[in-house]
Amino acid sequence: MKGLLTTTILLVSLLGYNDATDAAGEPQKVSLEFFVMSHCPGAVVIDSMLFQERTDFNQDARFCERFFNPIVQQLAPILNVSMHYIGGEKNGQFECMHGPTECMDNRMQLCAREQTEKWWDFVIEQDGGASTATSNDWNTTALRECAISQRGAQLLSESFRYTESKGVKKSCTMFIQGKLFCVHDGTWKKCKTHDEKKIVQYLCSHYTGESKPAACTQPIIVSQ
Repeated sequence: MKGLLTTTILLVSLLGYNDATDAAGEPQKVSLEFFVMSHCPGAVVIDSMLFQERTDFNQDARFCERFFNPIVQQLAPILNVSMHYIGGEKNGQFECMHGPTECMDNRMQLCAREQTEKWWDFVIEQDGGASTATSNDWNTTALRECAISQRGAQLLSESFRYTESKGVKKSCTMFIQGKLFCVHDGTWKKCKTHDEKKIVQYLCSHYTGESKPAACTQPIIVSQ
């Protein structure tokens, strides 16, 4: 029994958690994770649930999303992008720093990632009003229903626990390949780089596939 356990541990260590290929032998996409609070005193935004004007949008989260949007669009084929949220649970209730509406918007964004390939566009555009938030690329009614459902609650609970497991406290924090890459908390902090072209090069360098987007060799970035 001891020998079997030792062999199993050895195999796991040889295979590695960050193997460069997936189960089908295809090159793994590069993990790009954002950890955010979706609301904070600052700019004006359209409530993703009610399409009403608010003044509590997180400038750091918004900055990260807009800054990285051109990068995500250009490198989409080789990226696995995800959003995680900063908050907690107490006595069976979700706690978000900026109130229950923040928690609900988090749930809607998590549902969008599960329901549509265009979820990133939803996150980017949800502050643009009903004309963009009701795009044909996603079913807004289905997203609302998911957000208020047990599934929406489960997704947020899992997101909070994952963020806590990473020790993330600041919005917006970015991880690449499971490791801290940069923080934007009013300004850039703890960054390997915040130069757009260098970020593209960094992401491309972690992709082992032969077929890379054109931006990997000739990046053209326009900040938004």
